[in-house]
Amino acid sequence: LIGDFLNFYQKELATTDLNFYNSLKKVPCHGDFDTKNIIRQHKKIVGFIDLGGVSIDPTISDLQSCIHLNSLNKGKIDTNIARAIMCGYNSQIKLNKKQKGLLPILIYADILKILCWVMTEKIKSKSRLKNSEATERIKVLIWMIKNFKKFNLLIKT
Repeated sequence: LIGDFLNFYQKELATTDLNFYNSLKKVPCHGDFDTKNIIRQHKKIVGFIDLGGVSIDPTISDLQSCIHLNSLNKGKIDTNIARAIMCGYNSQIKLNKKQKGLLPILIYADILKILCWVMTEKIKSKSRLKNSEATERIKVLIWMIKNFKKFNLLIKT
């Protein structure tokens, strides 16, 4: 199964303009924009926690992380949530179609990377992770393979 995920990723990556991605302005990115890591006060965002994954990457890296972490739902990506995140982000930072076109492969890569991390953590004694962490991501990767073109079109709009 992991081999199938990697083969799909390599096929899609071969058609991705990595030079364009690498040319994008790089900024500090949180890398784990899950709702539990966003501190709010009176409905206003006032801070962030869990800064262990901070990296210097294009801003769309945080956008893909936010979509990935907040729209996983029952083995697929909730496209309504993904669309809402995209609209909110795009209201502040305008992305062109080429930038938006990078998001599906970035999301896929991030889910695959986290699946590998979860599987590595699960074999450790005293792992705090549940089996559902891996199962959910496996289901999402299968869903993404089946719906990649449709998901790509959704993200670009």
